[in-house]
Amino acid sequence: NTIRLTKKISWKFSKPCHTLICGSTSSGKTYLVSMLILDYLRIKGKGGGCDIYVCDPKSADLAIICRRIDLKKYGKVQNLAVSDNEIARLLREVNDEMERRYSEWFTDDEHSFGKTWTDIDNAKPLVVIIDEFSAVLSVANPKVAKEITGYFNNLLLKGRMVGIEIVLIMQRPDISSSNSNNGLTGHQRDQFNIRIAMSDMTTDGRRMLFGNTDAEFQSVKEIGAGYIMIHGKHEKPVYFEAPLLPQNRGDYLECLDRAILENMS
Repeated sequence: NTIRLTKKISWKFSKPCHTLICGSTSSGKTYLVSMLILDYLRIKGKGGGCDIYVCDPKSADLAIICRRIDLKKYGKVQNLAVSDNEIARLLREVNDEMERRYSEWFTDDEHSFGKTWTDIDNAKPLVVIIDEFSAVLSVANPKVAKEITGYFNNLLLKGRMVGIEIVLIMQRPDISSSNSNNGLTGHQRDQFNIRIAMSDMTTDGRRMLFGNTDAEFQSVKEIGAGYIMIHGKHEKPVYFEAPLLPQNRGDYLECLDRAILENMS
């Protein structure tokens, strides 16, 4: 159950939990997540392979990947959301699933103490990938935006113990004093224990993502390269170059199909 970015940089699923990926347009964020999805699909609990949920307001590559996974696993598209109302619905479903897990898995004090999702017989890990979170909130009406934010906060705070993880993709990790379309709150950002900056980011952008650090940053010239900080492993940002995806679209989809079959086995 390991997510492997490079030979030297990896982390266990949910240890630590939640991933924040930032970078400008064409910095390689979507390609990085496309690669990570192959690893997520191979993660398993005692109840089976990881379930992937995608919120993609652009209805672009991540939506294509999610539709392919859904059709092969379930015969229909069910874990994809592109509009603000669909995103609110999807996050509500995942939130309900999280609360169900807590109520069914951790109500018996004698047998629940010290356990996590990995100890539960029917547990399956679950990943929610949200692209352009700020854009989602900026186009949603206030009522829907409030609903999205509420479910998002709950999943951030409580998801880890029951095997639910969020992967959030943003251009800038702007910090706002309250939930708004300006970005994350500081409290929300602090829940992300894996933080990735793709390509070159401004000094302010790196400070907002990594906090105050004395790390020395070199110029990032490669697409798909950047800096990563992993709580408990890399407490200062370290440089990485992500593995290249196959140049041919069909080659990646073949890799994806193999990962889906492995997920279902």
